[in-house]
Amino acid sequence: MGPSATTPRTGRLARLCDPKYKAANDLARHITLARKLINGNAKRERRILAYASGYCEDLPSRGHTRLGAKGTAHRKPDRRQHAFTLVELLVVIAIIGILIGLLLPAVQHARESARIAQCANNLKQIGVALQHHESEHGTFPTGGWGWGWIGDPDRGTGLAQPGGWIYNILGYLEMQNLHDMGMGIDPAAVSPASPAKISANATRLTTPVSGFLCPTRRASGLYPFTAGTPANYTPSSGTPSMMAAKSDYAANGGDTQATPELLGIWSSPCGGTASCGPSAGSATGALLTAGTLQQYNIQVMQMNPTGINQNQSGPTGIIAAMMMTSTADIRDGAAVTYLAAEKYLEPSEYRSGKDPGDSHTLLSGDSQDITRYTGYISGSTFNFQPPMQDRRGLTNSRAFGSAHVNGFNACMCDGSGHLINYAIDPKVHCYYGNKADNCVVSPPDSGG
Repeated sequence: MGPSATTPRTGRLARLCDPKYKAANDLARHITLARKLINGNAKRERRILAYASGYCEDLPSRGHTRLGAKGTAHRKPDRRQHAFTLVELLVVIAIIGILIGLLLPAVQHARESARIAQCANNLKQIGVALQHHESEHGTFPTGGWGWGWIGDPDRGTGLAQPGGWIYNILGYLEMQNLHDMGMGIDPAAVSPASPAKISANATRLTTPVSGFLCPTRRASGLYPFTAGTPANYTPSSGTPSMMAAKSDYAANGGDTQATPELLGIWSSPCGGTASCGPSAGSATGALLTAGTLQQYNIQVMQMNPTGINQNQSGPTGIIAAMMMTSTADIRDGAAVTYLAAEKYLEPSEYRSGKDPGDSHTLLSGDSQDITRYTGYISGSTFNFQPPMQDRRGLTNSRAFGSAHVNGFNACMCDGSGHLINYAIDPKVHCYYGNKADNCVVSPPDSGG
């Protein structure tokens, strides 16, 4: 009598699972034994195979083999669904999280490296433009009159130009059309200007200027102009356009501030602040005469700013109001004197226009928006002004600096570009800001 329909013969089943029955030369005995156990009973076949799956480790996990009438094998698919356990799923998620944690810093570092390179290229182009200006006109651009004035295409490139150094190099950056906007329209007017001149000035101020914003700090575009009304741009509303092009780069003004308002040589045309520039002249809007401007220049160049070298006179940097510097004036050497570099800003004011070093337009005259220093006077004491990484809650409109982690980009007067570490010796940094202090210092990145 065959085995019970409810309880398979485990002894024979064990023999079925014995390794010796798995050998190829015992295949016939394997099949014969299986037939005896099954004995044509389909229900028993299913039970035998169910038990066999527990005894025999080599049965396929996704199906089992059914023996046909002549000992042939047929694959029967296993319709059961297999799923991850919760533990397996958590392990996979944890591994993915670890991989992302390892990859993100590398991706961010690569992106920041690209932004630093783009920023350095911006400064390189600015340096080339400044050098072209010096080659063509014999001097680097003047710093303009003050933040209360904007560039005027009818006023040339010398002391008579109220606009600052950025306005003066637009033509060397393939933006001559922007520089010349409004040329010939009401050329003798200062304030108020004709409606046509006002319209041209407004268009110029509200045109984004590429290459003057650091990609790490902010995107290209327009930002609030909060400084007040320029003397040579007075719209009918009484206020300037509230959005204007800005700059994240500043010229080297020296190791201490030496500007005309410190001498009291001109009165203020805007808001009672002398730093905004000279008076517009008579009530009829007469322009400042060449003789008056030359006298201003003499006074500025004779002042003693008591910087690192107290025997110097005049501004110690490359660009300042009422000053024009030539390559011959850089007696310390072009390779060890800053020409332009990134400026420091308080991060929470990147887009507000409320930082005192970012409240004007890049096309205005001399201001701390577009000129920075490597030292300053407090009372009667000279102090070094080290560069700084942008820091929330700290405002400083004198310092060079940037949003980059390790340093700020700078262009030297020889056109070379360098990433200057924030940990630079403050005295060396100060020397780089003075064009003729007679202090011996090695160029950046030279190991000196």
